[in-house]
Amino acid sequence: MTAPSEITTLSKFDRGEKTVTFCRVQDVEDILESNKALRSVEQDRKSDFRHTHRVPNIFIEKILFDQWRKGNVNLKWSDTDFWKIIDRELMFNLDYRDFRVDNPSNPFYIGWQK
Repeated sequence: MTAPSEITTLSKFDRGEKTVTFCRVQDVEDILESNKALRSVEQDRKSDFRHTHRVPNIFIEKILFDQWRKGNVNLKWSDTDFWKIIDRELMFNLDYRDFRVDNPSNPFYIGWQK
């Protein structure tokens, strides 16, 4: 498993409108390839320590900011409620299905069936 790439912040200054725009980017290709390989590894579905997802930090950051915009301003990075929201987003939001490493084709099943 490779280390995730760094998040880069790009800035753009618009002299006409006198605004600065920041864009945060991260190359996630290595993580997607690693997740594809991990999906083929059989896991014990009864284990509390099964590997369910590997998500780039940029997407975790996006989910956190989305929650803050929705008014969930007391949510903190890495607290229990935060990880419950991350798990829910990964389970039901099709935009994040490639970051799951268990069986993403069945949203009602976590882990591998035998």
